[in-house]
Amino acid sequence: MGHSRFLGGIAAGLVSCVCAGGCSPGDRPPQSLSRDAAIAQLSASGNAMYSFRLTGPYPGGAYGHFVIVTSAPAVACGRYAGPDVTDDYWFVDIELGDVVKGVYVAATNSVTGTKSMAANVSILHRTSGTYAANFPATSGTVTLAADLASSGTSSPDVDIDIRFPTEALQQLGCEGWTAKDGSRGVTSCECVSAAGTMSTCVPDSGLDDYCCTGEGDHPISFVTHFAAVPCSAMCRVTAGSPDYCSSLPP
Repeated sequence: MGHSRFLGGIAAGLVSCVCAGGCSPGDRPPQSLSRDAAIAQLSASGNAMYSFRLTGPYPGGAYGHFVIVTSAPAVACGRYAGPDVTDDYWFVDIELGDVVKGVYVAATNSVTGTKSMAANVSILHRTSGTYAANFPATSGTVTLAADLASSGTSSPDVDIDIRFPTEALQQLGCEGWTAKDGSRGVTSCECVSAAGTMSTCVPDSGLDDYCCTGEGDHPISFVTHFAAVPCSAMCRVTAGSPDYCSSLPP
C-alpha cells in the first residue's frame, strides 16, 4: 500500500497548535476545529517558514517548500524534528516546482522537482502523530518575490491567492508499486467526502499525488502575504543523497 504525499511525512510535525492570537507549545485547539475555521486562522496568521530541496545536482532539481503556521516560526522550526504526538493542529503546505521568483499556478498533479512555475498547496490537519485530513487547493497562484537561492534572500516575500473546493474530499491513501531503482507509481487513490461517501481516483501520469480534488460551485478563498523565515530543520535528509536539501541563504 502506497501513501499520498500528506501521509508520507515530508511536512510532518511542523507547527505548533492553532489558536487565536498565538499559543504556547503545550496548548491544543479543540479537535472539532473545522477546515474552514483553520483556513481563517491560518490566513490571518502571516507566519511562514521555508526551505528548498534538491532532487538532483543544483540548480536543475531545486524546488521550494513553504509552510504557513499560526505559531512563531522559531517555535514551528524547533518542533519539526520531534513533534509531540499528542498535538492537534492545522497548517498550509506549499511546494513550488522551482526556486526562482515569479507566479506559480496551483496544480493538482505533482510539481516536486519539475522546474515548472506550478505549485501544490494543501491545508493539512495533523493529530496524535498522524495526518488526519488533506484538503488540496484546486486553483489560484503563489507569487514568489525573489529567487530562494539568491545570496541574501533570507526572508522572501510570498503572496498566496488560492481557492479550495466547497465540498472537499479527503485523500486517505494510494495503492501503487515501487521498482528496484526506487521509482514509484500509483494506480489509484481512495477518497472520502465530509458525508462519509467513499470514492477512488487516479493521479495524472500515475504520480503519487493528489487526485481527490473535491467539488462545489462556490470555492473557499485563501489570501495572505508573508515574509518567510528560513528553517533548516525542514531539511531532514543528508546532502549528497539523490534527494537532499540545499544550504539556506545566510
